[in-house]
Amino acid sequence: MAAKSPSVKKIKPPKVDKVPKGSKASKAKKSAGADPELAAARATIKKLESTVGSLRKNVAKLEKKADELKAEAKKLRAGAVASVKKASVKKASGTKGSGAKATAAVQVPDEGPALTPAAEHATDAPAPAPAAPAAPAELTVAQLRAAAREKGVAGYSRMRKDQLVAALS
Repeated sequence: MAAKSPSVKKIKPPKVDKVPKGSKASKAKKSAGADPELAAARATIKKLESTVGSLRKNVAKLEKKADELKAEAKKLRAGAVASVKKASVKKASGTKGSGAKATAAVQVPDEGPALTPAAEHATDAPAPAPAAPAAPAELTVAQLRAAAREKGVAGYSRMRKDQLVAALS
């Protein structure tokens, strides 16, 4: 005898009144509870879009300003390089000075020797005679280092004053 398998009864889910998605009834059901939330969400979206727009404008302004500042910095760098070259040419041509004072000298063409900024206004006064070279012990460390650099002393930047005096003597 063949055994019969017990019949299994299929259970069907209960029928639900379905309303087609595009019908007015479904929109009415959905929008009845969501209108305040939807309106608030739309208002928030508008605020955020306006904020994003103003931030983009600010970014554009700042990028423009940054480009202008970069161009100005480039010009200033070029001027500084030209000043350094001019000072090194002046130094190589025989004009002697100490450190920052040599770069601060103002040269007036066809009017005599270079004038310091303090003497720039007193053009009627005669130019001071060059001072005799001072004894190395009377010079400052910066002046001694400048002299050592001119003479080509190795390691002058790490030397103390007494070592610089000994190296220059």
